[in-house]
Amino acid sequence: VIEAPAAWDLVIGGAEQIIAVLDSGIYLDHPDLVSKLWVNEGEIPCNGLDDDDNGCVDDVYGCHFYLWWDNSNKKWVPRRDGNVQDDFNHGGHVAGIAAAAADNGVGIAGLSWGARLMAVRVLDEYGRGWYDDIAAGIVYAAENGATVINLSLGGEPASETLQDAVDLAHECGILLVAAAGNKGHTGQPVLYPAACEHV
Repeated sequence: VIEAPAAWDLVIGGAEQIIAVLDSGIYLDHPDLVSKLWVNEGEIPCNGLDDDDNGCVDDVYGCHFYLWWDNSNKKWVPRRDGNVQDDFNHGGHVAGIAAAAADNGVGIAGLSWGARLMAVRVLDEYGRGWYDDIAAGIVYAAENGATVINLSLGGEPASETLQDAVDLAHECGILLVAAAGNKGHTGQPVLYPAACEHV
């Protein structure tokens, strides 16, 4: 029990609080989320350009990080674009818990329903992802104004790349929250990035 109503008497979060949801995306047209979306005001929608020169084209609501198989060179190539629509149903679920609109007669109230949501898509349509993309997503969130980074994901091995990204975000004063895992382990979290220092 987290006693949210008692907490809401103290604080509901405000528009200055930007929760970056690193996951499978966010439902951009969901009635409980559409009014909560962070908007990158330096980006002109759908013009195919990186207007704010932050390395991501058309990242109006956030950025999508993924690896693309380059068949001609037989290797994975890092890519990024502004396609942050959830196609796995996990990121949208997490976003709703974090900051769904309240008092609108629809769905639920998010825990921090005054905050905004930055969509950082680092998982594919099967809920899988790469540490490199997650690390890049953490850096993107940190460099674009996130105050909280939510990571409801995890993997078994440690990663120096992941820890470096976490360190950068931590040094920016960002709160990083991650899932410990669903395997029934007790004690120290076993999944990364939950097991990273500063998370």
